[in-house]
Amino acid sequence: MESLLHDVESRRELDLKSKDHLLGFGECFSSRLVTEALCHSGIDAAHVDARACIITDARHGQATPVRDATEHRLQETVGALLTRGKVPVLGGFIASTSDGVPTTLGRGGSDFSAAIVGAALCAARVEIWTDVDGVMTTDPKLCSEARVIRKMSFEEASEMAHLGAKVLHPATLAPAMRENIPVYVLNSRAPEGEGTEIVARAKSGSVVSAITAKRNVAAVEIQSGHAIDSEFLRAVYAAFDRHVCPVDVMATSLGRMSLLVGSTASLPAIAADLRGVADVRWENHQALVCLVGENIRRHPGVASQVFAAVADMDVRVVCQGASDRNISFLVQESKVEESVRRLHGVFFPPAERAHDWGGLSSAFCQAG
Repeated sequence: MESLLHDVESRRELDLKSKDHLLGFGECFSSRLVTEALCHSGIDAAHVDARACIITDARHGQATPVRDATEHRLQETVGALLTRGKVPVLGGFIASTSDGVPTTLGRGGSDFSAAIVGAALCAARVEIWTDVDGVMTTDPKLCSEARVIRKMSFEEASEMAHLGAKVLHPATLAPAMRENIPVYVLNSRAPEGEGTEIVARAKSGSVVSAITAKRNVAAVEIQSGHAIDSEFLRAVYAAFDRHVCPVDVMATSLGRMSLLVGSTASLPAIAADLRGVADVRWENHQALVCLVGENIRRHPGVASQVFAAVADMDVRVVCQGASDRNISFLVQESKVEESVRRLHGVFFPPAERAHDWGGLSSAFCQAG
């Protein structure tokens, strides 16, 4: 670590490659400490450097695992330890390229690491331990009436993660889905709780399963003097990909594209790249509010209820996802809490309190 810091100081630059290397030290230290603590308690634990097992591409800061190489390494190392009756301990979030250069999996990458390991080893279940009681109907920081969702499908949970729910990394569920391994989200501060079970199929009984909100969104308008064709789309997406600017939602009309992105940092450079091809403008301080549920688009009454609830809040863009599992709209960031509270009150109304019948569990009427 000392030599790395000296190198950063001499170059006066902390690039993504060096940042990945630096961030990995914490996971390495903590996983070694946990291993020692388990051994001290009489558990036959063995430390495994995750960087030697989880192999990724070289996209620093948000690396993508190379599936075949990773599964082979995990089975060879972690699988062998399990066969010998040991308890492997790995740090999450960290990985490396095939050349051994340290990388990281991005925000929430420890959950992703757990799913990758579980899938590679054909585990019976994957447990994600966090600081909340499970996946909730909305962010409890936005709405105090949020409730725990006891059971939901992989598709619903993936949709929520992609659309702003912070309890799961957007890519976490993909390995578990592939191997059909149930995922449990549990509270480390209340381990006796049921948490949330995420499985291939789940019937919740309600059309809307959850409401998510994604802050710090920018609305981008790309205007072309010609009709939108495949060549134009290729040029636009190449520019966004070149500057590592993921697109959340896209809609097109005659000569115009509307995009939502999570960061404006790269937009000036993208606009410069597309000069002469299209005019690029954007607006900051927006929030994407989404309602998630199985086949939500097949229930037209949901959209009308949404519009009625937020009609006075200057909803600028209404989007319906191609997956049939979400309806979303754009509001000013300052109005996101109010919009979420209103919608939660509509789709998850407080349960009515039972009447007090003077100690009797039922009331009966009998005709004479």
